[in-house]
Amino acid sequence: MMGLAKMGPEGWRYYAEEIGLGREDYFAGHGEEQGRWVGRCAEALGLTGTVGPEEMERLFGHGRHPVTDKALGRRFAHGKQGGAEGVAGYATSFSPPKSISLLWALAGESVSDEVRAAHDAAVAAALEFLQDHAAFTRRGKGGAVQVPTDGYIAAAFVHRTSRAGDPQLHTHVLVSGKVRASADARWLSLDGRELFEVAKAAGLIYKAGLRAELTRRLRVAWTPVDRAGASEVAGVPAGLIEHFSRRRAEVEARAAQLVSQKETALSRSRGATERAAAFQLAAYQSRAAKVTGGETSAEMRARWCREASEAGHAPERWLTVALEPGTANGQRVRGHAARVPGSQDAFVAEVLESLEARQSTWGRADVAEALAVEVAPVARSADAVRKLVDAATDELLADSQVVRLGAEPVPPDTFPLRRKDATAQCVTPRPGCSGPSKPS
Repeated sequence: MMGLAKMGPEGWRYYAEEIGLGREDYFAGHGEEQGRWVGRCAEALGLTGTVGPEEMERLFGHGRHPVTDKALGRRFAHGKQGGAEGVAGYATSFSPPKSISLLWALAGESVSDEVRAAHDAAVAAALEFLQDHAAFTRRGKGGAVQVPTDGYIAAAFVHRTSRAGDPQLHTHVLVSGKVRASADARWLSLDGRELFEVAKAAGLIYKAGLRAELTRRLRVAWTPVDRAGASEVAGVPAGLIEHFSRRRAEVEARAAQLVSQKETALSRSRGATERAAAFQLAAYQSRAAKVTGGETSAEMRARWCREASEAGHAPERWLTVALEPGTANGQRVRGHAARVPGSQDAFVAEVLESLEARQSTWGRADVAEALAVEVAPVARSADAVRKLVDAATDELLADSQVVRLGAEPVPPDTFPLRRKDATAQCVTPRPGCSGPSKPS
């Protein structure tokens, strides 16, 4: 699952405070890990290793180089100026289905290490996808032209618990609003609209990549993938998943209240998009200080094991079943059926039919969402999932049944700034330049 929100110049402080008291405390078993630099532009700038509060403040608080303190283009606007609040970056989060966090928390060290490695690989694949398809800036009059950049400068923070103190392995990735244009190395602002456009696809690639990694590493089986692209590890008790989902229950209860209040005020029901927005708002409004009590990692795991046993799901009773190759409760469990995208016309037709049934027009991100649900079992790694989704998307968009609306390919001598698919990079149509591809 992937969350996404704009972050103001002071927003970084929340994540810095969540880290804990420092590296020594983490390696002693207290607190969360320190952040680490990620992203193609971060690598190009030589930013590696851990992220400190001073570096965070320079980059996210003032729009400056985190080490040299050199200005990266214009400064961020602090507070509200002219009715608009400055956007210093975007906070994304990647969180696995609860059964995976329970394997990480309640299994032995070797299994826990594999789950963590799989999670990290899936986050990395999703971040690569975002940098391929949502790392643009805008230039020209009114920012009408969209151009490529050198990728993100970002900081990743791995956390271990939900705010209710339940096991919940997850990663926050803070993406700087500062990007470097590939054409002339100028520092400009990230076009956040593309990030929101492909966020769902990136989240599905994360989940699909996680399934691929854990299938290879631990040979676990899966429950059927639902319409949201989620699947649980077969053999992990549903009652235990529910027991350790207190934070989600809190958010869902608050979201239901918000939806009900709004529906009453507007005298109409709220759509899926509005309900999703209500869930995000509920998560923010119900956020409280994390419940950890200064426990070490070993103490937390011991507490979780006791809670599982008291709930009637002692780890020794179900872990062996869940970790047996493809078996649960003595029965062979079949994961979600997979087909190789593009291997037959019927598959392309089925995906196209699925897209057309949901909406009248759709774009590349919609295709990637549909394909990500299907490809995980045929891939051997999270990065293979990403590459397979991209290749399959290209193949599907090239199908004769797909018609592009308002985005004809632009000859090289007509407009030099183009995306990899040869479509013009204009955000709004203007003479000689058509908008982003919207196949239907």
